[in-house]
Amino acid sequence: MRVNIILDKGSQKKKIRRPAFIVVGIISAVVGIQVISMYSTMSKYKLKIYPQVWVENISVGGKTKDEAKEAIIENYNNLIAKKNITIKVNDTQYTINAGKLDMKNNYISIIDKAYDIGRNENFLKNYFSIKSPGKKIFQLNNTYSYAIVDTVLKAIVKENTKKAKDAAIIKNNFGEIIITKEAYGYTVNSESLKKDILNKVNNIEQEQNLIIQPELKKIQPKIKETDLKGINTKLSSVTTNFVN
Repeated sequence: MRVNIILDKGSQKKKIRRPAFIVVGIISAVVGIQVISMYSTMSKYKLKIYPQVWVENISVGGKTKDEAKEAIIENYNNLIAKKNITIKVNDTQYTINAGKLDMKNNYISIIDKAYDIGRNENFLKNYFSIKSPGKKIFQLNNTYSYAIVDTVLKAIVKENTKKAKDAAIIKNNFGEIIITKEAYGYTVNSESLKKDILNKVNNIEQEQNLIIQPELKKIQPKIKETDLKGINTKLSSVTTNFVN
């Protein structure tokens, strides 16, 4: 006996379509969840600087502009303003406090630039600027007032300058002609010292050694004892006593 089986082509197509619909549905759900997650991530940084952004050694990623501003000011107040540049001359110390340098910088414009990173591209690029950021570092342009430097430098030069004394031919209390010995003077090389101080100031954030020990500059006398010995011999040889 032959049995003929007639297949319903419509039912076959429906069976094939069902798995396809399921796969499409799953993919759509996954994509939808991912898109929602991406928007959620980006919304968290709507008012915040994207990750891995630094202003010098200060991490500002994940901070609002105001928070980044406070972090920079706090770094200055806690680390920089408390530093002292010390100049040692013999046994005397002179100090320049960094807080008196009236430091100013362009941190407001730098924060604006830091905030703009990753916001001017398409959606995907902006998203990956958050999820896979490369480290970006901004440098501040600092300016200082050097009035305190000039004041301290002037005091150092004044207090550590001694004029040289020339040798001389004189007559002592006994009427004898003698030669007084010369004396060397000394002073501070103000130009060199100022250069050293400004170098410390301009690198005060990174500088660990803030001590300067300038050498005193020796001042030569114009006339030395050896220059007068020959003259003294000639003067002695023509000294004569007259008796009336």
